[in-house]
Amino acid sequence: DREDTKRGLMDWIKKSDVLRADMNLALTGHCLARHRLIACVPRDLLVEICDFCEMVFHPPGEVLESPGSEVVRCLYIRAGSVVISEPDATAGHA
Repeated sequence: DREDTKRGLMDWIKKSDVLRADMNLALTGHCLARHRLIACVPRDLLVEICDFCEMVFHPPGEVLESPGSEVVRCLYIRAGSVVISEPDATAGHA
């Protein structure tokens, strides 16, 4: 129910360019802007980048990407740490 409310609110906010920009910058933009490369991006472009971002919480120990799998998304880790594992030698073999 909470996710439906959030989705409805975001749909309503997106109807206003000013509200959408301010919301994107508040939720995602300030976090992304701390990265040294993204810090140089103009505000209007940062808002557009934020439109493509989806905030997701991953509990500790969750596998974000499997070694050797095709990468289909970009992840920006705001807090915590990531462990890189070695590819499974048996993966892809029947």
